[in-house]
Amino acid sequence: MIIFAFIIIWIACAFYCGVVADSKGHDSVSWFFGGFFFGVFALIAVAGLDDKELKQYVRSFNERENRSQNSNSYNDDDEDIENEEEFSKEDREKVWAKIQKKRNNEIKKLRKLDEKYMEDMEN
Repeated sequence: MIIFAFIIIWIACAFYCGVVADSKGHDSVSWFFGGFFFGVFALIAVAGLDDKELKQYVRSFNERENRSQNSNSYNDDDEDIENEEEFSKEDREKVWAKIQKKRNNEIKKLRKLDEKYMEDMEN
């Protein structure tokens, strides 16, 4: 019975590794197999992965800031900067809300997994 519970938890770790990796912008299939072979250790590793969507947002924001700061130079990029849309405060808030929502969902899933694990250990 203990071995069966152990296998179920191991498969759940594989599934959650894939889901968390996908939500952070990483390859879900490879993390699924990583979770299948390494279990809870892979789940801890995938929780520590960087969020690629957040990184991309910060990079694009920094690029736009750098372009706007260099707008005093006289080159062809000045026209591109004038025609380019800036991130509005609402856009930033929407992106941050989306990121926060994803992280809250990940936390809820991990808490459910932890509760299920504790229930299985008690039985």
